Parts: sequence; structure tokens; C-alpha cells
Amino acid sequence: MVVILNMRNRKNVRLTRNTKEVLTTLALMIDIGRKNQQWTQNELAERLGVSRHTVQHLLKGDPGIAIGTVLEAAVLTGVPLWQPESANPVSFYHTVVEKAALLPSRVRKSKVIVDDNF
Repeated sequence: MVVILNMRNRKNVRLTRNTKEVLTTLALMIDIGRKNQQWTQNELAERLGVSRHTVQHLLKGDPGIAIGTVLEAAVLTGVPLWQPESANPVSFYHTVVEKAALLPSRVRKSKVIVDDNF
């Protein structure tokens, strides 16, 4: 397990090795896409509406970067985010929404009731 100090809110973010590898791989793919587009880090930052500093952290796989920013960078640089089995992303979306509707609206921890009447 990797522990990273998130400087924005001063919390320790615990990441598994797999999560860190995914972040690093996605960052590398975004950087390759950026270079294929022949964009500088400043140009990508302008397109994303963030600072160059944020882009630098994104390209290092920093887990503190907002997921929307990372996904938008992936889309802009041509990184495929996933390839669902269904080639139609709209039907895939509706399938996910239908499954999500079956989930409870919130998670509650069950109370353990101990019968101590002997």
C-alpha cells in the first residue's frame, strides 16, 4: 500500500499498488496523447482551464487532481477511457443506470444487537 500526503487538504490518501499503477499509466497515456497532438503543457492547461502546475501534477499521476480534470484531459488527448462490450455507448450507459437504480439510496451500517438477558 502506498501512502501519499495530499497537500490540498492535508489528508493521507492510501492507495493500493494497483490504483497507483492505473494513475501512472493513465497519466503516461495522456502525456503521449498530448505529444501526439503537439501540445505543450501550457496548451493542454489552457484547453482544460487549469494551471500548468495542475497539468504537471496530472502528468505525474498525482491522486489529488480532480477526476473530471483527468478524464477531460484523456478525452482531449484521444485516450480511450474504456471499450464496453456494447459498441453503443448510449445503451451501455442505460444499462449502468438501470443497475444503479437497483442499489440502495445510501449505505447504512447495521447495528449489532447483543442479547445480554441471561
